[in-house]
Amino acid sequence: TALASTANATQWTGYYIGVSGGYTESNTRYEDLDYSANGATQDWFTDGLGIGVQIGHNWQNKNTVYGVELDFSGFGVEDQRIYSGNQGIENELNWLGSLRARSGFGTGQVFFYQTLGLAVGDFDGHWIVFGDPANSWSDHGDTKAGLIGGFGVEGMIDGNWSVRAEFLASRFFDNSVTTQNLEDLSVDQSVYTIRAGINYAFGGAQDGAHTFEDGKPFDFSGFYVGALLGGSSSTVQSTDIEYDWFGGTHDFADEGFSGGVQLGFNRQINAFVYGLEASFTFLDGDFSHTDTFSRFVDGGLNWTGSLVLKTGMAVDNSLMYIFGGYSYGDYDLTDRNSGTPDIWDLGGGHSGFVVGTGIERALTPNLTFKVEAAYSGFDGDTERAPTDADLFRGAAQNVSVMAGLNYYFGERGGWGTGALPAANWKGFFVGLDGLFAYHHGDITDQDYYEWGGTYTVPSFGGGAGVNIGYNWQKGSFVYGLVGDIAFLSNDEEDTSVNYREMVSSIDWQATLRGRAGLASGDAFMYATAGIAWAGADLEHNYLPAPDDESFAIDDTRFGWVAGLGVEKKIGEKLSLKMEALYTSYGEEQGTNPDQDNCGGSGPNGLCVMNGKDSNITVKAGITYHLGAE
Repeated sequence: TALASTANATQWTGYYIGVSGGYTESNTRYEDLDYSANGATQDWFTDGLGIGVQIGHNWQNKNTVYGVELDFSGFGVEDQRIYSGNQGIENELNWLGSLRARSGFGTGQVFFYQTLGLAVGDFDGHWIVFGDPANSWSDHGDTKAGLIGGFGVEGMIDGNWSVRAEFLASRFFDNSVTTQNLEDLSVDQSVYTIRAGINYAFGGAQDGAHTFEDGKPFDFSGFYVGALLGGSSSTVQSTDIEYDWFGGTHDFADEGFSGGVQLGFNRQINAFVYGLEASFTFLDGDFSHTDTFSRFVDGGLNWTGSLVLKTGMAVDNSLMYIFGGYSYGDYDLTDRNSGTPDIWDLGGGHSGFVVGTGIERALTPNLTFKVEAAYSGFDGDTERAPTDADLFRGAAQNVSVMAGLNYYFGERGGWGTGALPAANWKGFFVGLDGLFAYHHGDITDQDYYEWGGTYTVPSFGGGAGVNIGYNWQKGSFVYGLVGDIAFLSNDEEDTSVNYREMVSSIDWQATLRGRAGLASGDAFMYATAGIAWAGADLEHNYLPAPDDESFAIDDTRFGWVAGLGVEKKIGEKLSLKMEALYTSYGEEQGTNPDQDNCGGSGPNGLCVMNGKDSNITVKAGITYHLGAE
């Protein structure tokens, strides 16, 4: 049963100022290109709190709101560690500013939006070898540029005051520093923020100053073709399974332009839009380097082809959507010792997945403009060189942001005229989920017990789960709590016979999340964030097992989760949903009592290896609503 449309809604047009604060995780990635420390990649994680200010301006056309925002935040995010017993590493995020566009739907007293723009971050850091300044990077900090994107929900509470919750992800481009001995270190950062804030809007009464625009949305159904152009940040990974050279995982990252074409078909039921899209994307990023030991590496992601399912909600002349599906990528990855026939060719075509979100707006009855952000991950081959039996494994990931046009075939209707009265989502609900999961397990050898870097074991898996929750509703605004648990099949290991095995698995994951968004007709699109737990194992086992010098990081993980979802009523009591979530778990430690072979930075002088897990899940589910009428 549809609820009555809201008679009055917020007028979002005008200037505003505000303050925000929340939780931030900063991830620093070192690429030791010249084997000054360990010849591999190291990933270091730290988190803390931040507070900031923002100023912006919104414009509103019917139920569509768009604007621009400038913000600045300071952080207490700092980490200091002793590495290998004789080196000090420090990473600090001082401040971050961004200039972002915001665009989304403003119905009732709520603005549900996606945001994208440019970021500038200031980082401090050093990597010092005690007593050896010539081999130290005394200052690898920098003020650097990057991209930032995310989503949020803002609601008017009284007069000109509004509150909001927001998730932001930033990727900063790498900077390189050199020791006095001319050895290079490449450093890049990723920053994730979940925060809440309050804004004050200028220009007279905002609450109730705008009439809800009741009507039909633009028709996004039918066949379409299109093209996109933008940028991407890709990483190809070479993992030395049998310690032929560096013994860990080396990330080779690069940024470049990307572009592509797509062909798709949508179906639309009132405000709910779903469809299939096939796409082909080219990328021009490429990385090559010869280190001081004459080891040469070359790699880059060349192109991807994808087939995805899209689901979204249309209001006025705009469509907000999420997508996920299969992707096939071709990348180059060559690792060789110069002057020898030892060549590991790990490149070629590989299967993977892609997940993302976008917003599309009609320009004419047949032509639309869209902006889209996507993440993709690809598996790799395990190969030997023609003259060397040691195993290496490849993998690749990519983040892209692109904008483009779609052309819809056939006779179209007129322009969209508004939003539909929302269905009733209030009350308790229970549901079943099927999941795809992409898991990253990282083991970092902080004490240089063996290889001294970060060893990454990615895995693809699936699973099933259940959820229970409760929704509240005020007109088109729906908000609530959901708890879920899922059991996953992700389990991967790299084995060197009679030497070691590196194991990464995740058996289950549970979350407790808030969710909030807007409903139009039988469709409900929402943002969600909260806390998460997982049963995950990371193991460095010496063979033959058991061996008391092995490291096991098998505690229950605790972390945070954020994502987007779309849900569609298929009756008074049932609904279908699609949901994409990113989960990051806090760092855990594994120790062993063999103190003679490392610096012993752990408790009571024990040797330490650090474990870090993260995963992306894409869910499809069916929900039963106990309280719907």
